[in-house]
Amino acid sequence: MLSSNQGLGGWTFTMTPAEMEKKNEFNKIFDSTYNAAKHENKIVSNGRLDTRI
Repeated sequence: MLSSNQGLGGWTFTMTPAEMEKKNEFNKIFDSTYNAAKHENKIVSNGRLDTRI
């Protein structure tokens, strides 16, 4: 949901419950894939950027 900040000239958004559910679902898939790749030593992290090798 998008709303205007009256007087501030900006916009804010709030996710609906369905959007939050989809976001959480995506994050779980991403995190499990990332962790599996990291466990297999296919990802190296330098603390700021993760890089595939």
